[in-house]
Amino acid sequence: MMILLLGALLRVAFFVVDRPLWIDEAMLAANLIERDYEGLLEPMIYGQVAPVGYLMAERFFGDVFGETERAFRIMSLLPSLLTLPFMWWTVRRLLPAREGLVALLLFALSEPLIYYAGELKPYALDVAAVMGLFWLALRIWQDGYRLRDVIGFGVAGVIGLLFSYPAVFGIAVFGGVLILSAGLDRRMKDAASVAVVCLVCAAFFLLLHQMFMKDSASVRHHTGYWEAKEAFMPLPPKNLHQLEWFIHRPLDFFVDPMRFKAFGLAMVPALIGGALLWKQDKRILAMCVGMPVLILLVSVTKLYPFGTQADLSHPILGRVLLFCVPLILLMLAKGLGWVCQQCGSYGRRVMLIWLLVLMVHPTLRVAHMIKDPAQTHDARPALQFLEKHAQAGDLVFTNWPGLMVTNFYWEKYDIACAPPEVIREGGNYVAQITDYQKYVDFFEGWKGKRVWIFFLHTDDIPEYKYDEKYVAWFLDRHATPLPVDGREMSSFSEQYGTLRLYEFPAAGFPPADR
Repeated sequence: MMILLLGALLRVAFFVVDRPLWIDEAMLAANLIERDYEGLLEPMIYGQVAPVGYLMAERFFGDVFGETERAFRIMSLLPSLLTLPFMWWTVRRLLPAREGLVALLLFALSEPLIYYAGELKPYALDVAAVMGLFWLALRIWQDGYRLRDVIGFGVAGVIGLLFSYPAVFGIAVFGGVLILSAGLDRRMKDAASVAVVCLVCAAFFLLLHQMFMKDSASVRHHTGYWEAKEAFMPLPPKNLHQLEWFIHRPLDFFVDPMRFKAFGLAMVPALIGGALLWKQDKRILAMCVGMPVLILLVSVTKLYPFGTQADLSHPILGRVLLFCVPLILLMLAKGLGWVCQQCGSYGRRVMLIWLLVLMVHPTLRVAHMIKDPAQTHDARPALQFLEKHAQAGDLVFTNWPGLMVTNFYWEKYDIACAPPEVIREGGNYVAQITDYQKYVDFFEGWKGKRVWIFFLHTDDIPEYKYDEKYVAWFLDRHATPLPVDGREMSSFSEQYGTLRLYEFPAAGFPPADR
């Protein structure tokens, strides 16, 4: 119980810190604040895709508590807290006491599971939906296929699909194992009952897909993004690099989303645990590894990515597989228990040292996240400065990340001038500028104006830095930098963004000199 309490406290602590929205959250928040409930039934913009139930719940919390960071993150905290008892009930059914405590500890201190308890994204809901379905599937199997449990699995599946797209993988894997298990035991009535509820869930998923997941600009954006990240299985492989994909991607899973720097110390006992489950009961192993295996196969169709990375700089790729992490943690705990047994009287010490080495880096990262919650894409210092110094009639030019974040924050400040603008091309916002003349053409309409140039830094999209360097170079030569509050604005820079003030020439700009 103390481990569960620790996990809950860490999740709540990360939720309550004053952490700004970063660009991915801000793009989702922009959809929420720009639409009512009916509008959320339409495909989202800014490259966002999310389940309709999740969006409705987010809109509800925004209406009740105000459109703040914490209000919109409630729908991440609540399911994250719910996963703790789900994990407890699961380990009580699957693991001996010592291995169960290890699994609970790994789950409670898991860096990505804590992180996504305070993120305006539905990934914590994915974990809750899959863990709930896993626990219900265990109840069905271990308690004799009681009708009430089978119906409960179906109801949970339908509700889960409203709030989590990956719930369909849980229904397919857990339901498939239950049907196959009952069929092999010649319990055809039990197999049929589970098959019926799975078919109902499948029909409901197809309905949701037709209504809310049909082809849209955001869906195409996602597909293109994951293609660029090589998250779809290359089948058949056409070169050596694609052959390496089949080795690197599964191994990278232990780095991200599991977020272990000492990933070998996680991978080895997980493999041992899988071998033990194979001997003990293949059905449990099938439930644990069936999810990532199914996603690997589905990724061939480009309907869902197998996003992993060998990089701990940011949990951005592995988050789409976050719901698989608890299942692999169960295998990891099982393997550590075996290692402990093999070491005899030294077993407890070996397990303690193993856990300390494995968890020291994730634990330090969690402590750092709570102590220093500031992160990239923080526009608030620049907006505070504008609130103090901007004048009526001033104009603001920003880049794509700056626009997305200020969409959420602008109205929260009493800034005298109009909201920022960004270059448009064919009705779409331009994210990457390759023709610098577009800047000149855009600025031409702002002759003789005071203009604030605000660039929000983003390390994961380096081309924005090139745009900023060009704008600074061009304006420093053809416009007049203005000092504000005794500060030379051409050198004013906050950690997460750059803000400059210029007086544009009344005669306009000469052609861009590249």
